[in-house]
Amino acid sequence: MKFFLSIVIATSVVLCSTYDDAKVHFDNKEYDKAITLLQGEIDAKSANAKAFTLASKVAAKLDDLDNANAYILKAIESDPANKEYREYQKELELLKNGLKDAKKTFDSGYHEEALSDYDKLAETFSDNAMIQYTKGLVLKQMGDLDEAVQHYKKAISLNPFEEKYEKAIKVVAQTLAKNGDEEFRRKEYDTALTYYHQAVSYYSNFKDGTFRLAKTYFSVKDFENAKKWCEETIQLDNGHVQSIKMLGDTYKRSGNIDKAIELYSQAVEINANYDRAYYSLGVALKDVGRYDESIQSLNKALLVNPSYTKAYETLGVVYQENNDLDNAVFNFEKALDTNGKAYKVHSRLASVYNTQEKYEDARTAAKACLRIKRNYAAAMCELGIAEMNMCNKVAAEDAFTKAKKDRNYRKFAGDYLKNLNYYTRDCN
Repeated sequence: MKFFLSIVIATSVVLCSTYDDAKVHFDNKEYDKAITLLQGEIDAKSANAKAFTLASKVAAKLDDLDNANAYILKAIESDPANKEYREYQKELELLKNGLKDAKKTFDSGYHEEALSDYDKLAETFSDNAMIQYTKGLVLKQMGDLDEAVQHYKKAISLNPFEEKYEKAIKVVAQTLAKNGDEEFRRKEYDTALTYYHQAVSYYSNFKDGTFRLAKTYFSVKDFENAKKWCEETIQLDNGHVQSIKMLGDTYKRSGNIDKAIELYSQAVEINANYDRAYYSLGVALKDVGRYDESIQSLNKALLVNPSYTKAYETLGVVYQENNDLDNAVFNFEKALDTNGKAYKVHSRLASVYNTQEKYEDARTAAKACLRIKRNYAAAMCELGIAEMNMCNKVAAEDAFTKAKKDRNYRKFAGDYLKNLNYYTRDCN
C-alpha cells in the first residue's frame, strides 16, 4: 500500500511540475514551449482537466482554435461540474463562429461589412491575432496597404509563432517591389524608388527591396545612397554578392580603388561563377597597373562566360598597354566574334593595326566602326592616320576635319591637320 501511495504522490508531483513549468511559459508568452510540455502529457494520456484547460488556452493563443476547442472539451469531460470550463468553451465557440461569419461576408464581396464584423470581434477578443490578420486581408483587398500591414504587425505581436503573418507582410512588400520593377524598366526612377522605399518600410528584412533601392540609386548616379543601401543589404545577408560587387563600384567611383578591389575579390570568393565581379576586378587591377592579376581575373570571367565581349575588349586593352600587340589583336577579334557591333572594339583594333603599320587593316577596322557609329571621333582619327600613311592626303584631311568637331579630339586632330604636309612629305 505504501508503495502504491508513493507512485501516486510521485506522479502527482511530476504532473504538477509539468503544469507549473508550462504555466510559467504561458505567462511569459512562450507559447511554443508551453504547448510542447503540455503535449507530452496529453500524448502520455496523463493530462488532467487543469492541464487540458491550459493547453486549450495555449492553442487559442497560437490561433489553433480546433485544438483549443478539443482540449477544453477534454477538460470538461474530466471535470463536468466545472462551470468555468463550460463558459470558456462557449467563448471559443463564439470566436470560431464570429470568424467564420466575418470570412463569409468578406468572401461574398462585402468588405465594409466584413471590417465591421472584425471590429466587433476585436472588442470582445482584443488579444486574438487571427482577427487582426484577417482584418488585414480585407484592408489589403480594399487597397489600404498601410492599414493592412499595421494589422499584420499587430497579429505578429500577439502571436509571433505563426509564420503566415510575417509572410503576409512580405507578400505586400514583394507586390510593391514588382510595381517598382515596372517603373524601373520604364526608367521612371523616382516612382520606382517610392515603391521600393514603401516595400522596405513595411518589411525591413526585405533584402531584395534594399538591393533594388541600391540599384536604382546607382542608376541615377546617387552613389552615396547606393552605397548606403548596399550596406543595408549586406547587413541582412553578408553573402549577397550583387550588393558586395555594387558596393565595390561605388568605392571605385569615389576613387578608392583598393577598397573596390577588396570587395570585388570578396564577391568572387563567395561566388566563383560571378563573371561580372571578375570583370570589375580585372578592370580595377588594370587601372592600378597590376596587369598580370588583371589578365588572370579577366580570363576567369571568360571561363564563366565565353561570350563576355567587354572582358575580351579589356584584355585587348591590357595587352595593348603592355605593347603585346598580337595578343591585343587576338582579344579584340574575339570580342568582335561575340558582338560585331561593338564599335569601340573596331576603333581599338584600328589603333593597334596603325601601331603595327598595317594601315589597310586599320582603315578597314576604322570604317567598320564608323558604319556603326557614324561620327565616332576616335575612329575618325585612326582612319585619318591610316589614310595619311597610305598617302591618301585628301581622305586623311577629311577624316581629321570630322574628328576635330569633337572637343575631346580637337587638339589631337588639329595637330595632324596642321602638320599633314609634313607627315606626307615622302608621298609621290
